[in-house]
Amino acid sequence: NEPWWKNYLILAMGLWSFTVIFTKTMYEYEYNVLIAGTMSADEMVALTGYLYACAGVVSTLINLVGTQLCLEKLGMRGAILATPATFLSVSIAILVNPSVTTTFLGRVADLSLRWSLNNTVRTVLWIAVPPQQAAAAKPWVEGTIKKMGQAFN
Repeated sequence: NEPWWKNYLILAMGLWSFTVIFTKTMYEYEYNVLIAGTMSADEMVALTGYLYACAGVVSTLINLVGTQLCLEKLGMRGAILATPATFLSVSIAILVNPSVTTTFLGRVADLSLRWSLNNTVRTVLWIAVPPQQAAAAKPWVEGTIKKMGQAFN
């Protein structure tokens, strides 16, 4: 049995987790800064309520139909790349037009994909890891590496 840190799938999932959390933290920061500079406290609370409502609806739709369609049409590789590709597109949009609207859409994409497609793909990928390696690696990938993604922002 080789140690988990020599398993390329686990290392890739660690990098993926780091990137998703790093991007999420960046979107969250940009969103908070932009709305704090342009809205009153009541407007910020209302917008954040809409954000979570939108993300809930979108992630539900992705869970009901989107994940299956993505897997059927694009396969596992496409499903793996869907979240980073979406984050890259949204990051470019925010870079080109840093506004409340683009950061709101970035946060909706982030929350929706993390609550749906991203979780499904991660779960499927963990199935491919030998159980002993998964038991040893999951706390690092799902805990330590995610916290490092937040810390680098």
